[in-house]
Amino acid sequence: MDRLSKLCACLLILTVCFHGGKEMSGLAVYHILSLILFLNAAQKNKPRSSSLDLPLMCYWAYSALSMTYSMSAQNRGFIQFLTLSLHCLNYYSFSLIIDSSFKKYFFQLIAALATILSFGILFQEMFSGKIITFLPNANLLAGFLNCGLLISLCQLSQIPQKTSARIASGTCATFIAAGYFTLHSLGAAFALCATIGFLVLFLGKKVVLPLLALIILCLALAIAVPKTNVAQDWAAKVYGAKNNSRWIIWQGAFKAWKLKPMFGWGLGSFEIAYNQNKLPLETDVARFEKTTRFAHNEYLQTSVELGVLGLALYLWIIVQGLFIGLKKLYRKEETNWQETAAFACLLSIALHAFFDFNLHLPLLYLLFIFFLSFLADWKEERISLWHKII
Repeated sequence: MDRLSKLCACLLILTVCFHGGKEMSGLAVYHILSLILFLNAAQKNKPRSSSLDLPLMCYWAYSALSMTYSMSAQNRGFIQFLTLSLHCLNYYSFSLIIDSSFKKYFFQLIAALATILSFGILFQEMFSGKIITFLPNANLLAGFLNCGLLISLCQLSQIPQKTSARIASGTCATFIAAGYFTLHSLGAAFALCATIGFLVLFLGKKVVLPLLALIILCLALAIAVPKTNVAQDWAAKVYGAKNNSRWIIWQGAFKAWKLKPMFGWGLGSFEIAYNQNKLPLETDVARFEKTTRFAHNEYLQTSVELGVLGLALYLWIIVQGLFIGLKKLYRKEETNWQETAAFACLLSIALHAFFDFNLHLPLLYLLFIFFLSFLADWKEERISLWHKII
């Protein structure tokens, strides 16, 4: 691997180690390494133009205006905007890495890290019965495991049979899925099932048999953990979904959006907007004491903070990225497993965003940006708008 490939690997590994970049120390590490990566990448090559330049630029510029508007009330918007800017730089940094094996290695690194985290979950369940999720919560960890599992499944389905890579990907998928069953994240599970459903439709028989074998193996492994009752825990989670506080948070967030529907309350202002419009939690003694910085729905939170215009720009990036990926999958007779995995992971992250604040975690946004960069159409002869501005 060249120097840039090693920096990318270091960025991913350290972001995982620092709880996904959620805390200030982890966020600082993410900012510093992202900047170092871009400066090193831009020294060798000028950032190229891509099919996603315009939506990224529009969303970034609109966020800057919104951040300026909201700074009089809070400074969280500035941190969010700075992080967004570094996400955009990472998008171009990934495209500047010329090592032909890097992207394949990066996919495998994601799967390997997901396997390690899943093994840690199973180990804790077996010997202590108490799970430390490594990432801020079980839902965000499940979102990361989604990507690792989908990468392993795509590799398992599309590489030649009886190879060491096939055995390794099958082993990774089994451990990831077994650990996944102990997290009980309904939102992440919905995103995973919907994405696997698409893979079954797209890949057909190639994915059905590995998927059935995977389900049997991971269920056997999860059930074998003595302190885990998989069926009972999942049943309780599904039954209790109607009493989840997310419903109340979503209603309060929608009430806040209706007050400023077009331009929103300003970047980073969700907590202020929610506190002024929150509804009582009837199951709590202090019915109005519940406060949160997150809507647990990225699209609803974007609507509250940036309004309808900001949401439209946000969806432009996601929908265009998925559309480009879908075109690549259907226009080729033989699609390589990395393209299928990138599209599947991007779809999973986008669906999971309906139920959690996954794209507020730098780790998951880094993966989101990597998959976008991998799928985008890059134009060798044209220099990016971002380079002209920088």
